[in-house]
Amino acid sequence: MKVVFLTPSGVLLALGVLAPLAAVFFVRRRAGRVRDVLGLTEPRLRGLVAAILAVLAAGTFLGLAAAQPVIERTTTLETRTDAEAFVVLDVSRSMLARRSSRSQTRIERAKAAARTLRSALPDVRFGLASLTDRTLPHLFPSIDHDVFDATLSRSLGIEQPPPRSSLATNATSLDALATIRAQRYFAPKSRKRLLIVLTDGESQPVSAARLASVLRRPPVTDVVLVHFWHPD
Repeated sequence: MKVVFLTPSGVLLALGVLAPLAAVFFVRRRAGRVRDVLGLTEPRLRGLVAAILAVLAAGTFLGLAAAQPVIERTTTLETRTDAEAFVVLDVSRSMLARRSSRSQTRIERAKAAARTLRSALPDVRFGLASLTDRTLPHLFPSIDHDVFDATLSRSLGIEQPPPRSSLATNATSLDALATIRAQRYFAPKSRKRLLIVLTDGESQPVSAARLASVLRRPPVTDVVLVHFWHPD
C-alpha cells in the first residue's frame, strides 16, 4: 500500500500562500517604523503567529487537495485461464413470489445463492446475465468479486430489462439460454464453461433437444439449473 498523487503539479498551488505572507512581512516592518517614530511599544506576537499558521495550513491543504492523493493498494489474485462461469438470474415478475410477508422473495434467495456460488469458486472468472424471454449480459466473466457483488446488487432486478412480450402468461423462456452460445458470452480461450441458471422454472415450453444440442457443441457448456420454489 502506498500514497500516490494523481496530479503532482497541484502541489504548486501551495506556493500561493507566499504572497499573503510577504504582505504580512512588509506591513509589519512598516508598522514597526511607525511605532518607532511615535514611541509605541511592539504588540504581542501571539496574534501574528496564529495568523501565519492559519495561512500556512490553508496553503498546505489546498496543495494536497489539488495534488489528489490516493492510496494505491495492489492485490495478487490467482485465476484460472481455462475456465469461466456465468450466473443467469431469472428476473421475471414471478420471482417476486414468497411464502409469507416475512419470507424472502425468490429473487432475494437466488441472489444469496449467487454470492455463495461465487465465493465457492474464487479462482474462476464469473459473469452475470438476466433471463426473461431473452438473456442479457450484465457482467462478462471477471475475477473481481467486488464487481460481481456490485453488479448483482445494483443492476439485476425484477424486469430489468423487461421481457419483449408483455402479453405472455410466462415471461421466462429457458430456450433463450441458447443465445448465450450464439452471442459468445464466454471467451474463446475458455475450454471449461459452466452455466448456472437460477430460476423458479415458470417457463414457456422448452425445446430441450434443441437447447441441449446447442450447449453440447465443443467446447461443451455444462449447465446447472437451480430451482427456487419452496423455501428449501
